[in-house]
Amino acid sequence: MKKTTIAMVFLASLLLGACGDFENRQVIAQGDWEEEGDTVINMTTTPRPDQDGDGDPDATDCKPEDPAIHHGASEIAYDGIDQDCDGADLVDVDGDGYVAAQVGGDDCDDSIPSINPSAEEVCNGADDDCDSLIDDDDDHVGGQDFFYHDEDGDGYGDKSDYACIRPSNAVDINGDCNDDAPSFHPGAEEVCGVDQNCDGEILSCDLVDNDHDGFSEDDGDCDDTDSKNSPEFGQDCSEDQRWQR
Repeated sequence: MKKTTIAMVFLASLLLGACGDFENRQVIAQGDWEEEGDTVINMTTTPRPDQDGDGDPDATDCKPEDPAIHHGASEIAYDGIDQDCDGADLVDVDGDGYVAAQVGGDDCDDSIPSINPSAEEVCNGADDDCDSLIDDDDDHVGGQDFFYHDEDGDGYGDKSDYACIRPSNAVDINGDCNDDAPSFHPGAEEVCGVDQNCDGEILSCDLVDNDHDGFSEDDGDCDDTDSKNSPEFGQDCSEDQRWQR
């Protein structure tokens, strides 16, 4: 066993000696000649230089004299310094592919990836597409609510519109034929001579019992403004004679 061990040490020494100056070798062979044990050869590698002591060897450290700059360091956005040695400063924090406006880019909010020049403007109170126009001010906004304007406050509208925020006069029912008069709207009581209920038809005054005596002019009521003058009293109604009380 002892002879075998000595031979191994001698062979290792020859190999090391053939490579040059023994003191400058990065691999050192050591032998243990204890009587009962085997010879142990320890292989020791000399550490690579790291002058700033940041754990990143000078050979790979992009700034070997600065301990704050090395692979794995926390990158500080927009400061123009490559702290983590990846080849560039951090100028796209949200990772949406657009450079932040803070460093001359066109991403108006680099903290939210859904906000960038290619995003769709939607009703949310933010400038999603970075064109300085928000919600209803942007002609390309999506998600607006549909409604009708009710100018006379009768619950019926006329002109349709879209908006992110509905105005106070917005209603969901249209069909108002006169949005300046609250008595004109669908379902209103019809008055002769005008289209009060907005059905497109004008009721003849001859068919309307204006004095509510149960008779219209078409029924023979010659004075449809006075309920006491009516055919109910059996009086004659002719061209030359009006009803008498």
